[in-house]
Amino acid sequence: MILRNLKITTSIFTLLLVLIPSALSEFDSVPVHLSRLGSRFTIVPELHNQRIRVLPLGYMLPEETGFTVSVDSSSGILHFPSDIGDQSAFRKYLTPTSAEFTVPVPGADAYIRYEIVSPFTPLYTDWRLAPIMFVNLTLINNDSKTVTCDISLNGLQTLQHTTTQDDEIASFSAPWTKTVSLYEFSSDVKGMFMAGGYTEDGWRAEMIADEGRLTATVSAQPGESQHRHAVVLFHTASPIMLVDGRMSRFAYLRDFPNPGFLMKQALQNRDSLLKQDLRIRSTMLTEASTEQYIALTHSALQSFLASSWLVRSPDGALRYSEWEGFPLFISTMDVVYNTSLFHLAYTPDFLANMLKHWPRYHLNGDMPHDMGKGLIISENAYKVLMLTEENANFLLLHSMYAAQTGDTRLAESQKPVIEHIMKRLIEMDTDGNGLPNLGAINTFDDAPRSINISENQIYLGIKKAAALQAVSSLFEEFLSDPIRSKALARADTIYQSIIDSWTGTHFPIALASETDEKKDSRVVSQVLLPHDANHPIRSDDLLDDDLDGFSNYAAHGLVALWLSGLNAPGELEALMKKHLEIAHKKTATEYGDAHRDGIENVWVSQNMWRDLAALYLDADLDFDLLHQRYLRLQKESVPRRDGTGRWEGFCDSPVNSFLTAYSRGIPIIGFHWFSPGNAAIPDITKP
Repeated sequence: MILRNLKITTSIFTLLLVLIPSALSEFDSVPVHLSRLGSRFTIVPELHNQRIRVLPLGYMLPEETGFTVSVDSSSGILHFPSDIGDQSAFRKYLTPTSAEFTVPVPGADAYIRYEIVSPFTPLYTDWRLAPIMFVNLTLINNDSKTVTCDISLNGLQTLQHTTTQDDEIASFSAPWTKTVSLYEFSSDVKGMFMAGGYTEDGWRAEMIADEGRLTATVSAQPGESQHRHAVVLFHTASPIMLVDGRMSRFAYLRDFPNPGFLMKQALQNRDSLLKQDLRIRSTMLTEASTEQYIALTHSALQSFLASSWLVRSPDGALRYSEWEGFPLFISTMDVVYNTSLFHLAYTPDFLANMLKHWPRYHLNGDMPHDMGKGLIISENAYKVLMLTEENANFLLLHSMYAAQTGDTRLAESQKPVIEHIMKRLIEMDTDGNGLPNLGAINTFDDAPRSINISENQIYLGIKKAAALQAVSSLFEEFLSDPIRSKALARADTIYQSIIDSWTGTHFPIALASETDEKKDSRVVSQVLLPHDANHPIRSDDLLDDDLDGFSNYAAHGLVALWLSGLNAPGELEALMKKHLEIAHKKTATEYGDAHRDGIENVWVSQNMWRDLAALYLDADLDFDLLHQRYLRLQKESVPRRDGTGRWEGFCDSPVNSFLTAYSRGIPIIGFHWFSPGNAAIPDITKP
């Protein structure tokens, strides 16, 4: 007996691109995001929904959008269970950039295994930009009889499909046109969706009820497995970003000028691309990786890729940038300080590209917070000045890049800028202890004032000292001796001031009381509140919090110092280990550790960065428990936001919904790269 006429159908609902999320209702229309490092596809297993969704565009999609899997049979359509977290149908998170799941064949002891892979191949500079997704399907027959199935990839009926089939490739395609508007940007974007496979694998292109369909009839003998492979892509040659007044297009157009050529090249290069993708993924995960860690890595990586843009201007100049998630600020420097782990390991040229361009958007000689907002790179958009924070970040990003790549040419080409920023950092101290008492507003803009705007913060003090020490040490050959000597002396002063501040149990949050910089907190509120008007992020009852409390952020600047191949004084690092252990206990919440003791607001991304410091210092933290708490926020953030059940990207805070769809969670990928006394970025060029 042969089981026939069973149809396994995968509907590609990735073809609908128009959305107006209620959270962004202030805009006339909202563009779907076409980038993913060059319009990359992203696989998002739903935590609270009945579907696996593959998102080629947009980091927030409506409920009906996604990649759904169903089995057509006489008994009807079988969907995933309501909570794929139970692992019954969605077996596991296979990798950060892929998903694997199974669909049973009705009436037989057999099933179809789907593997969806959005390959990440940074060693192939052309392919790392390609907007492709591989769909690998395997019929696994455990029955005593032969099983035959039709396996299909379907288009969306709302689009006009055409089919093409020759001796080599069968495919269907659908054009898409939309006026993409955001803030002052507007562009008529025309693109093409396409799904295809080799005809020698049995794929055939069909039109059924005006719907494009790619189908293969697959038979498997008892105990046999049969494999089929297909490619799904989206391609556009339209302008999609305004960069310094010039309309720019995706960078992949240079290597893949049209969708047909991209389809052919993807099918031809499939094996080599998947091999390198597996090699890269192995640097993020180990056999010891827990389910919570893998899920966090998946969530954080997809949100990061969703926020990444790589375009070329009309003259061919390459520009890389990344959104700060939901806020849409472009290449926010204090966010890139955290995402730098990704760039140092896989795309150092992207980091170099941002370092090259940040100075042009300077604020009276100080480094900017960002390069723009939405789809326009033109000037700093966030109006709260974080002078010490961003100046120190700029130097630390330079030092990490130089230390990890061995390339000091970029820094040498920016010698005047670097020396100016060094002088500015030194000038931020006027009371002699080295710590900044000027320009002391930092990135934690929804934190209590003690954390966010206090003078003489330990957090900013260590960042400032690390920055001055790092560039003075790494760029000794070309920096002037007077500025180097002064910078190193100031770093020593800061370290000693911090050591002297030790309370016997921990470092305080700051060494001095607040002054008239209090007025700046009102600016922060004015910037943030429109995005979450019903839930103010700062309340008056937090204005008088003390400076002697516990904070997890003190060691943040040390991570960059270690990645620059340097260390702070041994006494300070030994005390910092004790500090992190007790601060962790004093600030613990159900979602991770709070900004400080006595409050509930958490930034998960900064917990992750703190975890790297704790690993290096061999501090006693329960990382498995912390990962459980971080993941709990990712799961609970879905109903907390708006009740739709849609996945909206990495969530950084249980209080501030401004920090959703965030790229900043990417430090989780570096968890296995740190160990006691060791911070080792993987070398992906080695086998």
